[in-house]
Amino acid sequence: MRPDRLGGAGGRPPWWASTSPSWPSTERASRWPVARCGWARPRPNGSAPGGKPVVLDIDGWRLGLAICKDTRIPQHAADTAALGIDGYVAGIVHGEDEANLHDENARRVTADHNVWVATASFAGSTGGGFAPAAGRSGIWAPDGTAVAQAGPETGAIAWTAMA
Repeated sequence: MRPDRLGGAGGRPPWWASTSPSWPSTERASRWPVARCGWARPRPNGSAPGGKPVVLDIDGWRLGLAICKDTRIPQHAADTAALGIDGYVAGIVHGEDEANLHDENARRVTADHNVWVATASFAGSTGGGFAPAAGRSGIWAPDGTAVAQAGPETGAIAWTAMA
């Protein structure tokens, strides 16, 4: 059965993280609340760093959002966790030689804030310096245990039901 058709605890959907190269459109990306991008001014496509953390409420779960470099900055996770989150979810891209970074960052967030962490990590070649990208999307329980991890190949997914 496909992971997106499984029900989680209490009828909640499972978390999943995909390594497929399916980024949001430029229009949607310009509204994402990324706090730290490696650039400080608006880009030609209109996107710009956000000013504060954002939490989405989905089926009773409070999910704090992070994008790429946000996950490397402990203060971003702390500010997001202060909003009362159940999980910290991020879209990231690392080079193959940096594959260990998202595991390290996820374990730090779980240790510091006792929340679920899910990363959707780009796999394949971005054409922009990450050839190949690390892939290896993953999900970590609040105790820091990696409960699901995808491989480096495109199309791989990691999923679990949260309780």
